Amino acid sequence: MARACPALGDYALQPPGSFAGLMGLYGHNWRQLLVLAPGLAELSGVLVAEVPGLPPLYLRVRERTPYTTRLLLTHLFPEADGWRADPALPVRVYHDARLAEVEPPGRTARNPRWALEQRWRLNHFLDRWLAYSIASGYRFAAGAAVEAAAAERLEAALA
Repeated sequence: MARACPALGDYALQPPGSFAGLMGLYGHNWRQLLVLAPGLAELSGVLVAEVPGLPPLYLRVRERTPYTTRLLLTHLFPEADGWRADPALPVRVYHDARLAEVEPPGRTARNPRWALEQRWRLNHFLDRWLAYSIASGYRFAAGAAVEAAAAERLEAALA
């Protein structure tokens, strides 16, 4: 019997861990990304959202095609020898389908059940992180360019 999926709220009546529930989670992540970055389909380059007292949140558009955008979301933390990007989540946004998913690292698992569980874990983390970021007041403004030094810090941290 289907029950409400805690990661998706009351509107998704799919079993947690199911493929249908995962698709609902992708849709929820897309809606949250639109709150965090209202002009998501038009964004390019590197953007930063800042909230006093919290680490800056970076969004880097990695690739754009007519129907998808590949981006990276991360915080930068100062370290003795530079900067650390953590977490650094690659996200693929499907504009036509209104879905956003974390791109799994490396090769996907051969076991379909394990692959589904991995996608659930990654995307549930993105769901919680987006909700936290929105509640904390982070927002990416369309057309707001990042200074060259900030973009260089991000690239160095990701290298």
